[in-house]
Amino acid sequence: MAIPIETKFAVFLTEHALENLRGDSIFSLLKKDKYFLCDKINPDGNYFFMHIIDERVKGLEQMWEISIPHTFVLYVLSGAKEKIFGFIS
Repeated sequence: MAIPIETKFAVFLTEHALENLRGDSIFSLLKKDKYFLCDKINPDGNYFFMHIIDERVKGLEQMWEISIPHTFVLYVLSGAKEKIFGFIS
């Protein structure tokens, strides 16, 4: 039996989006102040939907569901584990 792989997504935002979100409470959910770490995304519809993994408190993983305008999204990377995004500085 195959072990299911849980895909993670790094949703990178445009500079314009980062400027708009700076000072907002969801800005603190960004990893390295550049991308949201998500376990689900849906680009269909009027907004880009993200299910964001919040690991700010050690040992307590929380989830946030946030929709942002499509124009805020620069690109999306996906990988089997979060550590695949380790090259991002």
